[in-house]
Amino acid sequence: MNSLENVIIRTLKNDDLDAIVGIDERVLGENRRNYWERKLELTNNKSSQISLVAEVEGEVVGFILGDVSGWEFGVPETIGWIDTIGIDPAYQKKAWRLL
Repeated sequence: MNSLENVIIRTLKNDDLDAIVGIDERVLGENRRNYWERKLELTNNKSSQISLVAEVEGEVVGFILGDVSGWEFGVPETIGWIDTIGIDPAYQKKAWRLL
């Protein structure tokens, strides 16, 4: 297994689709590529969407999708929401030092 000493957090890109589908499949046991294609397409069309991936040695090992939506129900604009978190099972329950 790769060392977790050099975790890089970066913005999610369209090219990350295969990695996200792979992580999701390893977690849930089924391939949901169509779901993730639609989900990422919707994500890319929202200016308030915040999506990140965690990389170790160039490999995507986790991702998080979130949104800033302080416009609804009187919630302040400084509030964000986590939509989805996915971590490759091989990297779950590990201590990470973020760079």
